[in-house]
Amino acid sequence: MRSRRLVPVVVLACLALVGCSTDEPDARSGDEPSVSPSATPSEPAPEESPTASEDPEATPEETGSAPEEPAQARPAALGDLAVVGVDRDDVLNVRSGPGAGNPVVARLAPTATGFTATGRTRDHNGGARWTEVETGGTTGWVNARYLALIGETEDVTSMFPDPVRARTMGRLGVAMLDRLYPDPPRPSLVVVQGPERGDLTELVVDVIGIGDDSAIGWRWRLFAQSDGDRFVLRTVEETMLCSRDVTDEGLCL
Repeated sequence: MRSRRLVPVVVLACLALVGCSTDEPDARSGDEPSVSPSATPSEPAPEESPTASEDPEATPEETGSAPEEPAQARPAALGDLAVVGVDRDDVLNVRSGPGAGNPVVARLAPTATGFTATGRTRDHNGGARWTEVETGGTTGWVNARYLALIGETEDVTSMFPDPVRARTMGRLGVAMLDRLYPDPPRPSLVVVQGPERGDLTELVVDVIGIGDDSAIGWRWRLFAQSDGDRFVLRTVEETMLCSRDVTDEGLCL
């Protein structure tokens, strides 16, 4: 596991941004689906309009309006939040209250950033945590499993000194994970944007579940060149996805 930019710290009151799902976006067939390192992505399909799906495991106990006082308090640093781990053909629901049974008041795209937490959170059934956020003048609740604080972005192409090739861009991301994690357990990989073709083909993926309590994972922006029937990795930009707080230098606390 890489930990070169993660800063350990004791946090007495924190929001656990990775939890059980209650309003979980569901990957649909189409462009480069969400994959794990052992899965085989498909070729991109024509563009489809994104739609949100509900978690079939949501129960009546997980619905209802927000309490007067939240069950958990968020740290003082509310930062620049991002949606993470949501497939590019899906959206993250923002609801009027914490729970999948509440009305949807807004929807966030898989790469949405720049919205903030209000400081209120709510746990359901000892599992899933919901966070109240403000976005575009609307206040509502989202499943905190799909939120992260944005850390630093840097070029990490040097981590892959040997050529990385694959038949599709999605498989290219899987091949990169295989290089970093030759043995299980391995993080999961979710395609959140693209591929977009130009002189280089661009794909954005979230790498989630890296086994660190201060970081959820990374957002990789991959640039590759077509080499006949394969793509060859040229550049990787990596953004840290932090779970608790971020220093002024962009390090995960």
